[in-house]
Parts: sequence; C-alpha cells; structure tokens
Amino acid sequence: MSAIPSNLYTAPKVNGINSIKTTSITLRPVNASSTSEFMYDGNREDCFHIPAYANSYISPKQTFLSMIVNAVRPDGDTTSTYRFNPGYPVFNRIQIKTSSGAIICDIDDYHILLKLLFNFDPEFESKAGVSGDYRFCETETVDESELTESGVTIQHDILAGLFSQDHYLPVGLFSGAAGHSFEITLSLNDPEMCMSSSTGSAPIEDLKYKLSNCNMQMKWFSFQNR
Repeated sequence: MSAIPSNLYTAPKVNGINSIKTTSITLRPVNASSTSEFMYDGNREDCFHIPAYANSYISPKQTFLSMIVNAVRPDGDTTSTYRFNPGYPVFNRIQIKTSSGAIICDIDDYHILLKLLFNFDPEFESKAGVSGDYRFCETETVDESELTESGVTIQHDILAGLFSQDHYLPVGLFSGAAGHSFEITLSLNDPEMCMSSSTGSAPIEDLKYKLSNCNMQMKWFSFQNR
C-alpha cells in the first residue's frame, strides 16, 4: 500500500505518433528563375510541378500562391497611377494535369470563377487583406502609389479541381515517369480585363503589369516507414 494518496499522482504520459511529419515548402515556377518576371506580353505562364513524395499528402486548404504585383508605366511616364479590380484577378486560365499528361482540370475565365467564389466564401471578408480585395477598406486608393513602386504582395487560393476541396491529396500515388505528381499552369490575364488607369483614360496599350517573386506555399504531411 502506497503512502502517497492516489489523487496526488500525475496524469499518465500520453505517447504521440512520431511517425507523422509536417513540413511547409515553397515551390518556384519551373519555367523561370527566382528573379524572373511574368508579363502578359512576355512570359505569361506560371507553371508549378508538385513533387511526388512517397507516403505524403498535401493539404489543399493550406496551399496558396504568393506574388508581388506591379503596375508598369510607359517609358518616360513618371506620374500615372493605376488600380486593379478587387482581388487582383491576374490569371484568366488554370490547367491542372498529372505527370502522365492527363488533364484533370482546365478552366478558362478563371478570374470570373475566382470572383464568384470569393463573394460566396464565408471567410471572404477576413481574407480581403491578403487577397487584395479593397472593397472592405476605408479608402480604395491605398494601393495606387505602391503598385508603381515596390508593388503589392497578394495571395491567391487555388480554387479549382482537386485543390478546392477539404481532403488531403496522396501525391505519392500520382507519381509518374516525369518525377512529379501534378503540373499546375496559370495563364496571365489581359491587362484590360484586370486593371485600369486612375489618372484618366489611358490607352489600352499603356496598361501593363508584371508579377515577380511568384511562389506556391504548401503544407505537407508525410508518414515515416517503420
């Protein structure tokens, strides 16, 4: 019989599962270097390869795009300012395919779908700051000077196909000869469809923008072999 009262014993130690590893990774476009810029009249496609890690899953809800958006003034112009439509709809098409080449998602007018899904998202207002939707800001001109200088950092969720649902994706099961599981290609939108001049009616050919520091943030869950 123990001299220590039973109610003074500490709670039993619970052993967690140490075979599950969580990792955050950053992917760069495979068709450009880390310093490359994307423009509608130049390199107009962002292409990402999702690795096919064995025994691994990705969380679509924790996967998003991050980029810096700059409005580009014509040569010799130092005063013009511009603004983007709410949400910075800089992509007009998204295509997702497996490493074997099978297309599982191909959406044109992606910027329209993005706008509709944003409007019906229960967390729409809380995401407005990172998605660039200034409709919830007290002033709608907060980004105009930044756009033509250092640019504005924007985050976009991938709201298409397998990446717009709640379940984890077993990327290891989609491994192919190409060495990756999925290929995600986003095509840039026509400047006329996503931005306008805020200092008068600028000619359409003067509307230009560029994307830099484009990357994809992902959360991985892997199971260690035991």
